[in-house]
Amino acid sequence: MIVLLNQKMSARLLSLLVVVLQLNYLLAQQPNPVPLNAESQAIKDQLIRIGIGNRFTVRTKKGAEFHGSLQSINAQNFSMSEVDLKSREVILYSDVKKVKKGYGGRTITGQRMSHRKQAIGIAIVAGVFVVLLLVVAVELRKS
Repeated sequence: MIVLLNQKMSARLLSLLVVVLQLNYLLAQQPNPVPLNAESQAIKDQLIRIGIGNRFTVRTKKGAEFHGSLQSINAQNFSMSEVDLKSREVILYSDVKKVKKGYGGRTITGQRMSHRKQAIGIAIVAGVFVVLLLVVAVELRKS
């Protein structure tokens, strides 16, 4: 009876030891996240406001521009589905200079342009056209 009891206790102790070792291993695998600086946290907050699945534009500190939809937001980086490159990009918050919602359409040269810049360009072209029409109308009245 005592031998059977010792075997049961030994089995329980062994099981407990295995559980403790597994927990220790799992906890050691989780890295401690480094807190973001204020600039990186602001970029992360903007991305949270834009929301997963929505279109946005990212300009990096190196000058590269990416257009696509937000896939995930993580502790130190985010991932996006880049529409022009047809690839998944993972970008660190610390590498981002600017984030804005939407990515606009393509220009004649194939580059993307924001809707605001497109509207300004259309307004300038329309203004030049109106001025030319007025000049022609004035010249026709003189003759």
